[in-house]
Amino acid sequence: MRKLITRRGYSVLSSLFVFITISIIASEFMFLTISIFIFSIFLVELLIFIFSVRELSRVKIIREISRRRLFVGDIISSSLVIQNDGYRTIGLLKLSKDVPEEFQSLENVSPYAMNFTPGEKIRFEYKLEALQMGRINFGKLELNLFDKFGLFYKTREVDNKDLVSVLPDVRIGRGRIDESVQIGSLSSTTRSNPLGSDFAGIREYTSGDEYRRIAWKYMAKSSNQEPRIKQFDLDQKIDVNLVILNSKSMNDGSIGERKLDSVIQAAIMISSVVDNAGGRLKVIFSDNNIPKTISGNQYELCNNIYQIKAESSFNPQTLINHAITYADPASIFLFVADSPFPEDIEMDNFKRLFNKNLVNLFFLDTTSYISTKNNSKLQQNISVLFENERKHLRKQLDIGRQKRFRVDLCTKDNISKKILESFSRIQILNE
Repeated sequence: MRKLITRRGYSVLSSLFVFITISIIASEFMFLTISIFIFSIFLVELLIFIFSVRELSRVKIIREISRRRLFVGDIISSSLVIQNDGYRTIGLLKLSKDVPEEFQSLENVSPYAMNFTPGEKIRFEYKLEALQMGRINFGKLELNLFDKFGLFYKTREVDNKDLVSVLPDVRIGRGRIDESVQIGSLSSTTRSNPLGSDFAGIREYTSGDEYRRIAWKYMAKSSNQEPRIKQFDLDQKIDVNLVILNSKSMNDGSIGERKLDSVIQAAIMISSVVDNAGGRLKVIFSDNNIPKTISGNQYELCNNIYQIKAESSFNPQTLINHAITYADPASIFLFVADSPFPEDIEMDNFKRLFNKNLVNLFFLDTTSYISTKNNSKLQQNISVLFENERKHLRKQLDIGRQKRFRVDLCTKDNISKKILESFSRIQILNE
């Protein structure tokens, strides 16, 4: 019954029982008769509502979406059509969770249906702005049925697959890079032709490699005919491995401004710089606790990495070992790690990197992702929270530097800049 009676229904029912009790004690039979009569009406209304609940399962829902692939910040049109395929009129029907939290409705839509007769169709139109990257399911929503007095309710959960791909916006990164080139903080050197440098060996083929660099003769001689790529000196000096330790705390932050969103935006930016310099970027992360690698230019990266998620079950050591084992010896390693207060970043996980010079660790400042807007409870405790987090981060930085790592602390606003600056420093030292 808890899932059938509203708070108003409980209030009315409680009041009736109190009124009936007082009437019996005071021997006021007239008031007792009235109370019992009202209680009878309550029971009749409940019976009518139970019959209406059977009709709720016969309501048909159709979703229409103008585009299935878009960038963050783009606007799409969407519509919801609900149809009563039952045999009875439904009093009050309300749609909830009709807009995924990763989107924002630009119009004030009231998704209600009053006296929804059999065979009737009602259409709701939406203009939606994408706020966050990912594979978003539009097929999840709820139908809430109420009686005309608001005493009873029943919820039907709809869980279908209706997916829309929202990609990170490559235009943001391109604009920041062009701005950096103009002020001289990044080189404007165009891509060199790696085929003009000295031959250095053969490596495995990975997605995004140019077909012109396939070692056809080597592949023809091999037993399994798997493609191999010719590698040159220039490649070994410029290859970058960006390892994202996508633990569950990467979800910290508001919709579209999570830690994970800013890290992916930084990855797309640096991919453009590496590609422009004639190198190759690998982004390594955990996918269901299995290491996964994506490489290519910024467009290929954007097209493949948007589905990355923060994982509750996460083993950083497995990811770090995978990155070190399968990367070229002269590669640049950039690790983005996150362990907010009170959890420590386990520096021993990086012990195999102690003798590598081309390594940089980036820690994320949790406080820069926390919004205190319209949250009075959080504002009261914000000074204590921020102070604990600052001390925690300073401790992590000190431990990392004692281990002789290059360690940087990144905020939501400067993570891309920090990674680009680090890559530029390492590139110059490497040359």
